[in-house]
Amino acid sequence: MFDNIMEIQLEKISFQIKRILIEKDISLPILADKTGLTSADLRMYITCRSMPTISTVKAIARYIERPIGWIYFGEVSEYIYNYLVLRGNEAMLNDYPDVPRQIEYDFYNGEFKNPGWENEFGYPEEVFIDDCFFDIERECMNDHVRISALRYLANHNIPFRTLKDKESGINSVVNLVSEVREYTGDIRYEDQDDIDFIIEDYFKRM
Repeated sequence: MFDNIMEIQLEKISFQIKRILIEKDISLPILADKTGLTSADLRMYITCRSMPTISTVKAIARYIERPIGWIYFGEVSEYIYNYLVLRGNEAMLNDYPDVPRQIEYDFYNGEFKNPGWENEFGYPEEVFIDDCFFDIERECMNDHVRISALRYLANHNIPFRTLKDKESGINSVVNLVSEVREYTGDIRYEDQDDIDFIIEDYFKRM
């Protein structure tokens, strides 16, 4: 696990402040008045020339009634998505875009929810995201291998006596890839050539 790889970026804070102005349809001076800040300071944040203090971020967050993490990272699902991308999972997220929302749901509604899941910004701890993603990633990977096996079989004449035998073969190759991943840790979602090689080798040996 790689703790605390998410970093606060001036560009994201700038984007979020601009987002507030658009969503609330207000001007910079009005936002300054509502938050007790100065227009000059807000303009510095929008132009990425200064990092707001935590008290400044809290003032903005209070006005929009959101956690301070929203100012730093956007929506919780955005934060989770960006974290998982940094961990190298962009290919999987492109095919399974609901994964961040699944983790967000567990964060707010999990059976064993506790304050220890939250970081200082009110967002999920990275270790929490890792733990949730572990099971989800395995399900997505198995589904991905199953789809890859079906694609292979659609393009090759593999003789099966029954549909049950075909389904059994697909399940076996899914389990095989899962075992290889567990023992070697080498095969990732985006390693399509390696996945296809295992599938082809398995069915040729049948």
